[in-house]
Amino acid sequence: VEVGMARFDHKSGTERLAELIERCGRADDAIVVNGQGDEPLIPPAVIRQVADNLAQATQARMATLSVPIRDAGEAFNPNAVKVLTDKDGYALYFSRATIPWERDNFARSREQIGDFYRRHVGIYAYRAGFIRQYINWLPSQLEQI
Repeated sequence: VEVGMARFDHKSGTERLAELIERCGRADDAIVVNGQGDEPLIPPAVIRQVADNLAQATQARMATLSVPIRDAGEAFNPNAVKVLTDKDGYALYFSRATIPWERDNFARSREQIGDFYRRHVGIYAYRAGFIRQYINWLPSQLEQI
């Protein structure tokens, strides 16, 4: 496992990762993992898991992880990033809001939550070639909010 430090003037972790990919001369099909700087103690098994998940999903350009939310307090906590996935586990949407919003259930009680709530784990695996493309995209309207 190689670890690198990037310049401090980048706007995002993805830009820092792109700098390191170029500096290290990674091939387009190389899998690189980007963790959050404020979470330096991510277990090595988690790092391997996100990289292995991407290696197995040959059609995917990136991968991330999520874990089930079992506690209603976490489901309503804006500091916990929630993720909605499709039936195959592909992310559809990330939000700090409680998603999906169970209107009828929450009208009765906010203490019972469904088993489909998931919290995003802040670690990402990318194919290096995708990062080379992604950093040239303009930010979407949602990213500018």
